[in-house]
Amino acid sequence: MKSKGLRETRVELQMPQGTNVRVMNQGYAAITRPDGSVKSLYSSNTFAEYVNYVPLLSVLAEYASGNVNLIYKGVAQVQGQPEDVIEVDFVPNLDPVQGPLFASMSRTLYFVNQSTRLVDKTQRSAFAEGDMNSTFTEEVYLADYRSVNGLMVPFHQTVIIDGKVDSDVTFGSVSLNVGLLDSEFALPQAK
Repeated sequence: MKSKGLRETRVELQMPQGTNVRVMNQGYAAITRPDGSVKSLYSSNTFAEYVNYVPLLSVLAEYASGNVNLIYKGVAQVQGQPEDVIEVDFVPNLDPVQGPLFASMSRTLYFVNQSTRLVDKTQRSAFAEGDMNSTFTEEVYLADYRSVNGLMVPFHQTVIIDGKVDSDVTFGSVSLNVGLLDSEFALPQAK
């Protein structure tokens, strides 16, 4: 996993049939499959995407901008811990018709541990790729925070889709400010 700034990510995933590479750049994303084919992803799920695997680099980093709405939703329990629930909506367009649509499509709940003040969980609804009528719930549990150059980074992340574990990732190491090239975040073009 690599990221540059707040809105550029690259994830290289080793699969039995080869490597999948997913690149997101400023809200647009595509996957290059092992056979070289490219699939552009629907912007309904990516227009509000940030570096979500580090909460302080996610849309939370933009909390003071005019494009982000924050709403306190109360207290909930996450793994037996009291958590403050913060709704975050990304609204790049303040048009009275489009603004609420963007808010509903980008709505993410952040569960902030009342003791540690770290994000223990995020939750959002997303659209099935290619079917705006079908949604799923994605929950991400974040744990094993470690300080990396003063930034708290969760080294363990579990993604649950509609109640089933989708992935469980443990980082062996994290490096910051390593001089990544812009070319690594260029969107691949369909052939």
